[in-house]
Amino acid sequence: MKSFVFERTPTAFGEGNFRYQSSPIAGRRLNFVAWRMANRMPELGRSVDLVVKLQWNRWQGRKLPQAEILDWRYSA
Repeated sequence: MKSFVFERTPTAFGEGNFRYQSSPIAGRRLNFVAWRMANRMPELGRSVDLVVKLQWNRWQGRKLPQAEILDWRYSA
C-alpha cells in the first residue's frame, strides 16, 4: 500500500504489537495488525508505504478482513 497515513495513534497490545483501524473507505473500515512492531510505530500524519498480507481475522465467531503489516517505510 502506497502513501498510507495513520490519522490517529495505533493501539499497542500484548508484547510489542499494535493494531489500527482505518477511517471508512467506501463505507468500510480496514483493521491492521503489526506483530512485534510497537517499538517503531509510524508518526501520525506522515505518509508511509506498507507491505501487508491481507487475511481474515476469525475471532469469537466473527470473520473480518484484516491487513497484517509485515514492514513499512516513510514514503519518498
